Amino acid sequence: MSKLLGAHQTMTIWNKYRNDGLDAWQRHIVPDCTWRKTSIKTISASGIANIADYIVVLISDNKSYMTFDDWKLLSDDGKKYFFTIQTGDLVALGKYSIEILLDSPYREIEVKELLKPDVINIKSFRVNNFDHMLGKHIKLEGV
Repeated sequence: MSKLLGAHQTMTIWNKYRNDGLDAWQRHIVPDCTWRKTSIKTISASGIANIADYIVVLISDNKSYMTFDDWKLLSDDGKKYFFTIQTGDLVALGKYSIEILLDSPYREIEVKELLKPDVINIKSFRVNNFDHMLGKHIKLEGV
């Protein structure tokens, strides 16, 4: 396990899964990350300008990471010790103790509003397990 150069930030990830037919989230604190934000400006055909923050997160090789197929087989108690990555998971810059619930005031949409602007839903990810020039790492992207 090696740390990426400059990976000194911490993020919180809420892994979304189904439990007894309902949405559930498991929170996990992930150290040794880099969080990079870029503003993207687009102009629609009607001339309306839109600005969105595009986020790229790199996570150093981490022994607590599991593929979703392996992670989903864990008991609810076992999920507390590991994290996974899948599109749609919620990620925020920093360390948070907030749990996402099905009821207010901590539904997913409310937590996202509370943690703006440093929160994203994962749109894509790639696990780089080969000897990349950055070392083994996970790359997340989202808006």
